[in-house]
Amino acid sequence: MTIFLALVLEFFVGDPKNKHHPVAWFGHWAAGIEKQFYQPTGFAGIKAWLIAVGVPFIIATILYMVFGWLFSVIALWVCLGWKSLFEHVEAVIKAKTVKEAREALLWIVSRDVKAMKREDTRRAALESLAENASDAVVAPLFWFVVLGP
Repeated sequence: MTIFLALVLEFFVGDPKNKHHPVAWFGHWAAGIEKQFYQPTGFAGIKAWLIAVGVPFIIATILYMVFGWLFSVIALWVCLGWKSLFEHVEAVIKAKTVKEAREALLWIVSRDVKAMKREDTRRAALESLAENASDAVVAPLFWFVVLGP
């Protein structure tokens, strides 16, 4: 039921589109940890990793203990990204001009798009869809089934 509800949320709501997305929070958190603790030693790296991962893990564990299955639904939902991935690919494919297609493509690829033709943008979008399906759908579902939230 948890997976079903998370997929329903993903279908109807999709990815939160703001700086308050939990993945953005973690990125800011990790950058702050790096800024505070960075030293070119293995010990410093281990310490920073333990803080960066350990604190959110403890917080997530407490939230799971308090909210149970509701936390599980929300945790899985924010880890899924298939709706936004499809929206970005669709924007490339439905673009009316090559310029629009290139601009839309920049949301999902990191390669140089300046010299791409229409068919190149579509190919790159579909390649990105295939590559990112693992990160946006398969991995979150797999690891949720294996380890839970």
